[in-house]
Amino acid sequence: MATPSTGAVKNGATSSTDETAAATATPSNGKAAAAPAAAPATKLKAAEPKENNITLIIAGVIVLIAVIAGALYLPTSPEKKMPKLGAKAFDWKKLRPGGGTYEGSALVIFTDEDKSCEPCKELNKLTKTKAFKQQHASWWSSNTLRVGKVYCDQHPDICSRFGVTGDEDTATGTPYIAWFKGGNEIEGGYDGERTLEGFQSWVASKQEAKEL
Repeated sequence: MATPSTGAVKNGATSSTDETAAATATPSNGKAAAAPAAAPATKLKAAEPKENNITLIIAGVIVLIAVIAGALYLPTSPEKKMPKLGAKAFDWKKLRPGGGTYEGSALVIFTDEDKSCEPCKELNKLTKTKAFKQQHASWWSSNTLRVGKVYCDQHPDICSRFGVTGDEDTATGTPYIAWFKGGNEIEGGYDGERTLEGFQSWVASKQEAKEL
C-alpha cells in the first residue's frame, strides 16, 4: 500500500491540535460560545474607599474631642501672687511675711511704681508673670522661700529704715532685694540675676549650701 505524501497530510487531514481548537471555539450545538458575563465587582470596589474615608473622619473627630476634653480638664499649676508689704509686716528689723510664725527665708523686693525707674519696671513686670507666680507658689507651699514687695514711693519710712533710700552715699537705691532669714536681714541680700532663672539658680545654690 502506498504511503500518503506529506502534502496530502497537510491539506487533506486535520491535526489533533486543530480539532482541539475547533472544539474549544465551537460548542456542540453549532453556535458560537457567548463571552462570560463580567462580575459586578466594579461598583462594590468603588464604594469601599468612601466607606474607609468616612471611618477615618469619624476616628479623627473622636481623637480631636478627646484632646480638647483633656486640655479642658488638665490640672494647672497653682499661682501665688506676691504680697505687698507694709509696716505691719515688719517688727523693726524683723520680717514676718504671710504670718507671724514664719521663721524661714524671705526675699523682699524694694522697688518703685514710678515708671521712670526702668530697672524697677522690669522687675515689677517679672514678678507679675504666670511663670514667676507658679514658682513662688511652689516655694511658698514648701516653706522654701517667701517673696514680698515694698513700694518705696508708698512706704518711704520702711525703705529708709533698711537703707534703701535716704543717704545718697550709703543708700542702695531701688530696686534692691533684701534677704531675711528668721526675720533678720542677711548682709549682702540677694546677689543673683533679676530673672526667673536667676532666682531659681540662687535658691538652688542656697539649698545646696544649706543656707535657706
